[in-house]
Amino acid sequence: MAYSLSDIVQELRHRKGDPPAGRVVGPDIHEWCPFHADGNGSAPHAPSLRINREKEVWFCDPCDEGGTLSDLAQRLSMATNGQKPPGRTYDYHDAEGRLWGQVVRKAGKDFKRRRPDGSGGWIWNWKGITPTLYRLPELLTGDPEKWAFVVEGEKDADRLAHLGQAATTNAGGAGKWRPELSAPLIGRKVAIIPDNDEPGRAHAQNVVQSLANKAAEVRILDLGLTDAGADVSDWLDQGGTIKELLEITEKATNSRILANAPTPYVSQWRPAFSPVNAEILARSEQEQTTWILHNYIPAGGLDLLAAQPKCGKSTFAYHLARAVSTGADFIGQTTNPCPVLILALEERKQDVANRCRSLRLSTDVHIHCAPLRTDSVSDIATFVLKEKIGLVIVDTLPRFWLLENENDAAQVGAAMANILALARDTGAAVLLLYHVRKSPGQDGNEIRGSGDIFAHVDVALVMRRRDHGERNQRVITAFSRYDTTPDEVVIALEDDEYKSLGSTTELRQTELTEQLLDALNDEPRTPSEIKDATELPQAPRTLRRHYAEMFAKGLCDREGTGQKTLPFKYKMLAATPNSRVATHWPESTDRKCTDCGLTLSVIAVGDRCGRCSSKGQNNP
Repeated sequence: MAYSLSDIVQELRHRKGDPPAGRVVGPDIHEWCPFHADGNGSAPHAPSLRINREKEVWFCDPCDEGGTLSDLAQRLSMATNGQKPPGRTYDYHDAEGRLWGQVVRKAGKDFKRRRPDGSGGWIWNWKGITPTLYRLPELLTGDPEKWAFVVEGEKDADRLAHLGQAATTNAGGAGKWRPELSAPLIGRKVAIIPDNDEPGRAHAQNVVQSLANKAAEVRILDLGLTDAGADVSDWLDQGGTIKELLEITEKATNSRILANAPTPYVSQWRPAFSPVNAEILARSEQEQTTWILHNYIPAGGLDLLAAQPKCGKSTFAYHLARAVSTGADFIGQTTNPCPVLILALEERKQDVANRCRSLRLSTDVHIHCAPLRTDSVSDIATFVLKEKIGLVIVDTLPRFWLLENENDAAQVGAAMANILALARDTGAAVLLLYHVRKSPGQDGNEIRGSGDIFAHVDVALVMRRRDHGERNQRVITAFSRYDTTPDEVVIALEDDEYKSLGSTTELRQTELTEQLLDALNDEPRTPSEIKDATELPQAPRTLRRHYAEMFAKGLCDREGTGQKTLPFKYKMLAATPNSRVATHWPESTDRKCTDCGLTLSVIAVGDRCGRCSSKGQNNP
């Protein structure tokens, strides 16, 4: 053919405004038809124009038309005399999606660059500006676990992107890669597809050098191309599939330059070997622990917050950052006010910005929104010391250490040593957000990965949704090397603040008491009779014990002697001027213990609050 299938596909997509990627089904390419209104990316239609790569024919069902690729090219007004399509522009955007420049392809291979002049016109050069990667916003917002393909030329990047892959290139193609272009690929798995010529192979090596110790993995792919200058689009035109491309990528080996381990952070907190007599050490002045969050996060300590995905780790961490930066209480504990640094390694910059606005975070909260590796610890430590940061939050740990195998104790130990050194050297608390296993566990075994993770931290917090609790309730279990390990506590996000509802034991007791009180009425009944008349799940023997305890606390009335002929019977408190008055308040009425804030459905004058046991604090 005098034109390539890739050119036709690009022109089809250009005519439809670059909608979402079409599909490849066997030998057929399904694309959006520009000759009728079958959807432009927002309509719920499937791409209807089919191109058979083997037979070089096309057909569109809604149009009821088809023909050869030459016919399709004519319909698209493409040249068939050996010339490339008459022209095409490729948009370059910044990280926020704003257009800052274009590469304009004229007939043949004449490329020009231009950028907006701010007045609706163009400046025909890129002088004085820092270039970005092509399709940068899609690269930043896409799945970070997927391979990012670096190709030569915008056409090839578009072709792969339209087939559902993360793909990018640099303006100018081979020999034009600049070191600053590597930043968006930090922490990513990168596969480089060079054109089949010497400039292409040299270009691939330049990209590898630039990504050394930055990308998680870098591989150069060999597609088996034979024609000089052939590229990935030619390979796809010849029948290559995305499935085959991914298989080739997985089988390729990492480039050798990445075999050099990142330069380790040289910690200052490990002194030389210097043993001290135990008696002398015991007489030394005892240092008091400084808490960033009392009993939970010690200054200079390494903490872990682990939970299932979408359980609210980031939400919890950002609320914590707000409380610490302002000195406000958090989950019922005091904070030591100090500046906070958040390493937002997982969320999009725009999503982080939305969090900052909704929480009205202060200038004492600093946020880094880009990938990082643990070999950045030296730079982080410098910033922490300069800005007097007291709390560093890493969201999330897997995006920071980028290990090949988090179950490998040796890899985990080396990565955790750098992070631990950051805390010890700077005196800042470091909180790592991490994940738990899918299967349940206890005593820290639910934390995913090697046991070395749990062993390295000073305090590990495991957060989970509360069984049978409200949607906004979470349970936090703490494991600590300190004596002041908190009890398991239930927290809730209420009125844009995390509040402690008390320990799980206290809350269960309070809820049980309210349940048992709700089962009483004015008629004296034995626990067995109460059970028969209600849906209480407890056995009669258990009910007898609970109601006896409630009577001893003055929460209900009792009749009988406890003998077989006169068994104890329980009822609501009688309403008399000189006795305690039990009142069931309407749901719209807010009645709380003024000491601890617990909302009660039953409030009695002089009763003890079920959580804090304060007498007289919950009077209506």
